[in-house]
Amino acid sequence: VALCEALKVNYTLKHIDLNNSEIRDEGAIALGTALKDNHCLITLSLAICQIRDAGVQALGEMLQTNTTLTYLELGANIITNITADAFYKSLN
Repeated sequence: VALCEALKVNYTLKHIDLNNSEIRDEGAIALGTALKDNHCLITLSLAICQIRDAGVQALGEMLQTNTTLTYLELGANIITNITADAFYKSLN
């Protein structure tokens, strides 16, 4: 939660690697909300973070307004094919 609050006012941090953390949906949703208006972060790695569909959907919504984040790693999470497909389509 503290990280998400800091990201809302971040002007220097460009890369975050949270791989293999227990972020889960709650954390992914909080990150998605915090990063909607962040214009500094370029890469966010969230592999192996136990994120499911709701978390991925929140991150996809964040990408609709955040044009600075150019790399988002979501490998080895618990995402259904339907959500993965919808996420991919939302990027285009």
